[in-house]
Amino acid sequence: MVRQLPFDRSTLNVIFVGICFAFIFTAYFTLSNLEKILLNSLQHDDPTFHGDGYISQGLIYGSFSLCLWFAPSVNSVLGPKLTMVLGLIGYEFYICSHFFHITWFIYASSLLIGVGAALVWTGEGSYILLNSQQDTLERNLGLFQILFTSGSITGNIFIYFAFLGKQYIDEATRQLVILFLCIILNVGGAMLLLSPSRTKGMRRHNSRSNPQTRNKMWYPRSSRWFKTKRGH
Repeated sequence: MVRQLPFDRSTLNVIFVGICFAFIFTAYFTLSNLEKILLNSLQHDDPTFHGDGYISQGLIYGSFSLCLWFAPSVNSVLGPKLTMVLGLIGYEFYICSHFFHITWFIYASSLLIGVGAALVWTGEGSYILLNSQQDTLERNLGLFQILFTSGSITGNIFIYFAFLGKQYIDEATRQLVILFLCIILNVGGAMLLLSPSRTKGMRRHNSRSNPQTRNKMWYPRSSRWFKTKRGH
């Protein structure tokens, strides 16, 4: 006798993508929180370097805010999975840029990760919707959020031990931290490549949704940004 899983296929998709995001954002949030300290220590070793963590963060979120206007169009063409994978390129450049003592490269990668973040989060929202029904959407969002935020625990524990007893972040420690974050990011990216792009269950759930619900929910295949149908 075959035992049924406590979750259906669509819920398992949400859980899997949540785990992928836990790895990806372990890398990003850890570096984002440490960037000011790392760049200050880098300036101590290399006086020709003038990068600033606050400027980098400003470039990231400025680019992110602007590119959110265009990310839905990319998602409508590529679909949520490919949109998220494409966005990860920006995260890769951003983390790897900290291996080098080049100010303009770090700033350019900050702009690029803003573009990538817009794609990643637009694709993620679309993916969750495609794997949810009206009565499971809130649960799936909660599951994803729990898994996604849990990644911060791993990153902070690693940094605690890496920086333990250090008053100054030397070059070897900086390189070790960046290498660790690159590995974590690539693990998350590889897992995301293995996630299903679309399943029969997803199509079946969408076809059974209430027509009024579909009118209120945004779908990635929509190519009309500013037109919506009014439910009757």
